[in-house]
Amino acid sequence: LNDGTGLFNSRTIIDQNLSHPRHLSVGDIDSDGDQDIALTIDAEDKIIWYENQGSLNFTKHVLDSSFTFAYFVKIYDLDGDGDADLIGTAQDAGQLAWWENDLAEEKLAGAGNPDTLSFNENKLLIDYQAPFSGGLTSVHFNHGANKDSLKLAAGIEKVVAAGIYTIVSHASSYQANALFRYDSLPEWQSLVGIDESRLRICYWNDSTKTWQLFGDGGQVVDTLKKEITVLQINHEFHKYSKFTLALATGPSAIALSRKGNQSLQLQHVAFPNPFNSQVWIKFNVPENFSSTNQKVDLTVFNGAGQKVRTLLNGNLWPGQYRVVWDAKNDRQKSISSGWYFYQLKVGKLRTTGKILLIR
Repeated sequence: LNDGTGLFNSRTIIDQNLSHPRHLSVGDIDSDGDQDIALTIDAEDKIIWYENQGSLNFTKHVLDSSFTFAYFVKIYDLDGDGDADLIGTAQDAGQLAWWENDLAEEKLAGAGNPDTLSFNENKLLIDYQAPFSGGLTSVHFNHGANKDSLKLAAGIEKVVAAGIYTIVSHASSYQANALFRYDSLPEWQSLVGIDESRLRICYWNDSTKTWQLFGDGGQVVDTLKKEITVLQINHEFHKYSKFTLALATGPSAIALSRKGNQSLQLQHVAFPNPFNSQVWIKFNVPENFSSTNQKVDLTVFNGAGQKVRTLLNGNLWPGQYRVVWDAKNDRQKSISSGWYFYQLKVGKLRTTGKILLIR
């Protein structure tokens, strides 16, 4: 082992019963956050891998024992589902082959309005909205390090150092809401307890090479149940996608209570009012006996009736919520002082409120 100064300790033998080891590759095969080893043994026609137990103690696994004159092996996520596959060549057999890692969970959702899919021991729920084309969804949670944790888009203060989801939808088209439970993932606890109202799920944008916020309908943080719901997802569930927990620069919609309100009247209040830099809009989603959750839209307009900002657009469960507005428009530009109006729509119900911005 390198002691950090370019000097090496004595040799450590991992396996001394190998017949003509040919080529090796290093990577996290089992997604537990440490580095494993894949190796070809040409005289035995084998591809084997050594599972790192976390303290550089290794357990040997035989992947294939009939790959004639196994010559080359590479650890790589070939199918883009988040777990590491193996690719190899067999010299005498003239073969190129790959072995698919089956760590990613796969579930099929039918067309129409399918039931909610549950992954990672109920830590992630995906709810496809009707009309859904149908298709397979795969989810994988990698416990390893986030190598790009310092590459942040505007609106994100920091992301966790480890713990990344890959979510792939094979549907031809979709719109979905996703619920992430953050309290039971050890890798995500470094941000929990700072200011949970600012927690978000962020998405790795491979074009800009940054972590960014996503969800066309915004995100709802339930600090009581330790859940984040991302609303209106329509293109981010693709091969090689990455999602992780972030701390945003400001809070968004926060669930205050999940107890249903039997009244079908909308209750809402804005505070402080007048305001200078940000205003909270508190509202309820009442019970609706024909549906378990309801479409919610919260939009700000100026005095001329022109839309200024969409604060929330998606489905919410019955309960009480609050959403913050930072006095910016949809282009994230600060707006001038004056009277503004917000319109709240919950299902077929609607109401309005008046707020005053003083710079």
